[in-house]
Amino acid sequence: MKKSSKCTKLIGIKAFILSVALFIAAAPSGDAAQNIYVNDSRGLLAGSLAESFAIGGSGSVEKLGSSKVYAMTGSGLELVEGGQPGIAEPPHLSVSGTVPISRSKIRVGLYYYYSDARDTSLDTANLENYVGSGYKFGYYDESYKFHEVGYTSETKLTMMKDKNVKVSTGVVGCYHILLPSKYNTFEEAKNAASAYPDGFPAYYSGVYRVLVGNYESASDANADMQRRGISGTAYSASNRCIVVTRTGTRDIIFEFDCGTQYSLAVRPVSGSGKAQTWFKGYKYYGDFQYIRTTGENMTVVNIVDIEDYVKGVIPYEMSPSWPLEALKAQALCARTYAAKHFNYYGKYGFDVTADTYCQVYRGTNSATAATDAAVDATAGQYVTYNGELCSTLFFSSDGGA
Repeated sequence: MKKSSKCTKLIGIKAFILSVALFIAAAPSGDAAQNIYVNDSRGLLAGSLAESFAIGGSGSVEKLGSSKVYAMTGSGLELVEGGQPGIAEPPHLSVSGTVPISRSKIRVGLYYYYSDARDTSLDTANLENYVGSGYKFGYYDESYKFHEVGYTSETKLTMMKDKNVKVSTGVVGCYHILLPSKYNTFEEAKNAASAYPDGFPAYYSGVYRVLVGNYESASDANADMQRRGISGTAYSASNRCIVVTRTGTRDIIFEFDCGTQYSLAVRPVSGSGKAQTWFKGYKYYGDFQYIRTTGENMTVVNIVDIEDYVKGVIPYEMSPSWPLEALKAQALCARTYAAKHFNYYGKYGFDVTADTYCQVYRGTNSATAATDAAVDATAGQYVTYNGELCSTLFFSSDGGA
């Protein structure tokens, strides 16, 4: 294994398989009168265990001694540290070296388009601050750097495709009145939009604009523009555009369209404590990205630090009540699997899925102190072989094997 600083250091494991034939715990001398069985109920061991001998797979013979724990292996009898198994690091495990990891964040497809057979993409998607007080709007560039282009203090948002979308309060139309002016900053556009009760700022391929209203057709937009005496143009953005509304209303507060170059990213903001956000009944760390992969419904991606991602995997791939060492082993597998699959679904805008096509990930809901501790204790550690990440596959059912 290897421990990393951010995303550059990693750990390589030189593993060999121990074939454990017998595990014997030495008893205190006062327990000598108790029956001790070897192999089955017929193999009664007489006398004190401390005075007994064990034969290893290679024929070596050693006296057990007292207050010690041994493991019988294929190469002989192995002493486990001081009678406290699990305290000492196994002799076959080494933590050293580094392996390059391209980035510290992973893109998780929560609801996504992959093919007609695997299409869970959405026409609307809600967010609600759990720990937080609003959001930043922006996009991720090719280096996975977030660029802010706007913000809101609203705590409940609904993102939707810029197409006529039916909501509980009616239809959010994809046609608007586009005002002629262009603006250099979000604040300028936001202030100009405030002159209209249904005005809102937009970011279109590096330029800020102001739009008014939402209509189901260009003719409806033109008719209202004349009625209100507004100078503008009936306008509908591209089939990659994302609209942001106040949840439960038809009120648009922002629109984002950079074509196929960039997709809207929404970053939760928190003034106290690490931001957590409700989405579809689960709480998540990190940011959210909305991609209209096919020009229709949205792929929803959680962009999150890989350590926070692992914290959202462990409690769903292993029982949180299992021993810490087991949880740590699962953390190593989950982290390595994730890093090994960067860009695996890159064509669709994410690295891994949140379901069993990759490994189950559902945020912070079921995380416990134990599962978080397992991730923290192994932070930055990966399983490697010959200097490269292993394919650390695992499964939930082995059919009784």
